[in-house]
Amino acid sequence: MNLSIESLWKQELIKKIKIFSGRCHFFVVLFKSIIIVNILGSRLHNCARPDSDFDLMMLLTGPYFVGGQLVPISSAEVNIYHAEYFIDLLKQQVVWLLFIPYYPKEARWIETINLRDHVKEPEYYAFGKLLRKDFDFKWRKAVHLWQIKPKTSKKIIAHMIRYSSLAVDLFKSAPIDFAKTNDIFDEIVNCEEAEWEYYLRKYKPVVDAYLREYDSIYDIIPSFISIEQDLLFPLGKPPQYDKKLAVLEF
Repeated sequence: MNLSIESLWKQELIKKIKIFSGRCHFFVVLFKSIIIVNILGSRLHNCARPDSDFDLMMLLTGPYFVGGQLVPISSAEVNIYHAEYFIDLLKQQVVWLLFIPYYPKEARWIETINLRDHVKEPEYYAFGKLLRKDFDFKWRKAVHLWQIKPKTSKKIIAHMIRYSSLAVDLFKSAPIDFAKTNDIFDEIVNCEEAEWEYYLRKYKPVVDAYLREYDSIYDIIPSFISIEQDLLFPLGKPPQYDKKLAVLEF
């Protein structure tokens, strides 16, 4: 997998992120150290255009803060999280985050900790339930947005296909191919068909086929089933944090 990143340019962008983190009014108090910088988006999936922005994820230590901060820096957008908050999300098996600890080496620009050391291996049955709940919500959202933001609706469908494909790779213990669904992703987002029923009729069977393939893995790795799956946070319910909990130190 070739992310086509100039080494010097990468170091320059990281330098800008560090300078910004130290000067920004919000992060001047919270910033302590960058422990992870990962590349996301089209460059992770090896489908970026020459003029594509860089989408990055950055984890910080230091005083605790809840939620993520999206910060534009130079030609990049950086999603910034506190490490403890982010690891807690991973433990809940939030769908779009679960694949981050398995990113290829070239997508991990800075990595002073291994996220897989801080979370359990994903649980097959529990994650399958969350995946279906998440997709049920996304189909409803895509329908709701179709009349006002059809481009967003198409991206929602394309991401469901991408995530269901990645889930199959993950639980088959196969090498995760982050570029596998690029062709169909581009086909969906660039399609000029104006009727919602077209997308539902053509692409829902693709999502459903990946989910059936996911279901078939059960007989291969039953050890992934957890008797605690119903104790996971329901999708969309914000976690309750103990404000007295000490900040993680790495």
